[in-house]
Amino acid sequence: MNEYESLLNVTNEESPNITNTEIKSEVEQTPPEQVTPPPEQVIQSPEQVIQPPEQVIQPPEQVIQPPEQVTHPPTPVVQQTSYDDGNKDESEKIKGVSKRFKVGSAEDRGRRISMEDQTVIYGSLEGNELEDYFAVFDGHGGIAASKFCASSLHNEITSVLRQKASDDLTDMKTLMKEAFVRCNESLKELNTCSETGTTAVVAYSRGNRLWIANVGDSRAVLSKNGSAVRITTDHKPSLQSEKNRILEQKGFVFFGRVNGVLAVSRALGDFNFNPHVTCEPDVFGPFDVDDKENQFLILACDGLWDVIDDDKAVQIIRDSKSPEEGARVLVSAAINGRSMDNVSVVVVFFPHYVPQ
Repeated sequence: MNEYESLLNVTNEESPNITNTEIKSEVEQTPPEQVTPPPEQVIQSPEQVIQPPEQVIQPPEQVIQPPEQVTHPPTPVVQQTSYDDGNKDESEKIKGVSKRFKVGSAEDRGRRISMEDQTVIYGSLEGNELEDYFAVFDGHGGIAASKFCASSLHNEITSVLRQKASDDLTDMKTLMKEAFVRCNESLKELNTCSETGTTAVVAYSRGNRLWIANVGDSRAVLSKNGSAVRITTDHKPSLQSEKNRILEQKGFVFFGRVNGVLAVSRALGDFNFNPHVTCEPDVFGPFDVDDKENQFLILACDGLWDVIDDDKAVQIIRDSKSPEEGARVLVSAAINGRSMDNVSVVVVFFPHYVPQ
């Protein structure tokens, strides 16, 4: 027996139940299957990572739209050089050329849908070179009231004056009030202004004297030695004297409005609000037009005064070469100042005034 055979015998003796064939078979049955499957799970996972970018591409479509809303608001300012006159026909506004005063006016619809203001320049009233009439009417609820009063109030003033036997105008304030009442009564006969009305600020000059009357918040400002002097009172329901009058007549003021509706306490028209809204004007004067301290007069609706104060308005006119230029600059300043209303202005240079 050689050495190799002796070794085999020893092995067989130690493990008598294991054959060479069985040893070989155990080696061949070693399971490699448990190591290979995991790669199949790793290969599939990238398919889930590739899809999310499709949801990130869509949001920019919503960012492009907002600029369209930013471009619209500035457009009304373009109208500052094209004065959209509510009178349409210039002859309705300028009824006569004054021989004594230099007069200019300007109007703009502003940011409102329609123009409800009216202005009147009537120099040499009824052919009399010593009589002049200037006015601004600010309509609300429509143009019917302002248009009627623009064509009628000066006639009522001259009619009342002609009925007076002499040239004594010491009672001019009473006569002006009567003219306003007559105009309001004629307006009522139209049956179209129950909830439509107009404010008014008018200047009437005869000889060297001038009177100013107003209802509502249209205002007159005088330049006296270069300083602004407010002549009229803004008739608003929040004004204590106006509020007291309304309360005494069983009306009320709510959120600064007559009976919670109307923003002015005096006007021509607005008949559904009588007597809480009255047509009786405040009358001021007389002012001496030959007094060199009295330089010029500004008549304007609240569309100007809402954004331009009295001092600034007077300074703008002092810096202007003519009343026409001054009126245009005032209207432009109001529109650029974001006035939300119609803007109408009349500027009257007194006979001796010469711009610097």
